[in-house]
Amino acid sequence: SGFGIYNLIQDDPTGGRSVFMLFQQKNGVVRLYFTTETSLRDDDWHPTIKEFAAAWFDAGTKSAFIDLQLSTKYPDE
Repeated sequence: SGFGIYNLIQDDPTGGRSVFMLFQQKNGVVRLYFTTETSLRDDDWHPTIKEFAAAWFDAGTKSAFIDLQLSTKYPDE
């Protein structure tokens, strides 16, 4: 059986990407977010996330990651 996430995925109101994000906090807790490209560009996200998302979308890759502890990311700018 799979992980049923289909009803949680949001359609982007301007035709952009639907985005699935995982965040692991310093205490080890993992948080799951479903959002859209428009939200990441326009809404009140942390500036580091907004900047990273914009670079990711501009790079045109389907997936991306950022590790704030190790200062690594894909795609690299």
